[in-house]
Amino acid sequence: MKKLVTLLLIAVLALGNTSFAETKSETLDDNSKYQYPLTRSSDNWFDYSVSEKKTMLRIDNQILASMSDEQLVYAIAEYPYLVDLFAYGFSKEGIDTFSKECSAYAELSKRTSFMESLAKYGEKVIEECSLRSEDSHSRFVSGAMQDLIDFACGKELVRYNRPGTMLVYTPNGTAVTAILYEELHSPQDHADADDEMESTYGVTKVSDGTCYYNCHAYAWSLQSPNTPYWIPYPNNYMTDGSYSQIFSGSPNQYISSFNFHYHDIVYYPGTNPPNSAHSALIYSIPANAHYLSQVQVISKWGNLGLFVHSLTNSPYNDSTVSVWW
Repeated sequence: MKKLVTLLLIAVLALGNTSFAETKSETLDDNSKYQYPLTRSSDNWFDYSVSEKKTMLRIDNQILASMSDEQLVYAIAEYPYLVDLFAYGFSKEGIDTFSKECSAYAELSKRTSFMESLAKYGEKVIEECSLRSEDSHSRFVSGAMQDLIDFACGKELVRYNRPGTMLVYTPNGTAVTAILYEELHSPQDHADADDEMESTYGVTKVSDGTCYYNCHAYAWSLQSPNTPYWIPYPNNYMTDGSYSQIFSGSPNQYISSFNFHYHDIVYYPGTNPPNSAHSALIYSIPANAHYLSQVQVISKWGNLGLFVHSLTNSPYNDSTVSVWW
């Protein structure tokens, strides 16, 4: 199965180098592959916001219904935001969140042939990709597809072994359960995934990817890349008086009095709360800023690295965020 997934990822990578044009037909014929209207290699990739791009990448329902399982597997592999799988984490909730954005995955997962097709056509894709030289993108696609197939086959409990938990405490002394995850990926796998994230979002990596800690542990707890645990949800930090909320609203809302500071915490509630929630720290504030979207933050992205990015340029963009200090 590991070889199967590897081949699938390589194939996805090979397809990712193709120049795509918008699909105009209402259906696809049996031999065609879906062509996304925008890819990471498009000259205008960074001309749109993340939310705009993800809207553009949604496949029309009529086209989805006409696509074969094979076409859907290729479309999943070629999805420009495939890297978000690692940002959300390979849990049921993370996959559910990803499927809301990747319409090809959502369609395939509804079919009774889902797991069989992932394996069958994944192998075909992998075989095609193996003919290409392996670069960072191809290695990433292979790994991501392998993880996706493993998850579909029910292996998430093996991959996400929990050797134990520990208690950490809010500044006011409320206990918070933290998970001690094992490292699941090799340094090369993490490097490839981080490279993919930098290329996809145009962000700056501060430290390497790891499964040991997540965004909430970094932002609310030790605020260190060496944080050795994973906090599933930071609710206790926000409800026991340890922190005060100083803003809640749209990041694009005009703010006449901008009273935010370095290392204030930004909380994204997510579209599938609490499992898709995200936390970040304010990193830099431009002079005369009047919109949160102008602020640079630093945050840990799931199993990936620690990145500096604009507040609205991440896998976790929400229409409403809150700021805490």
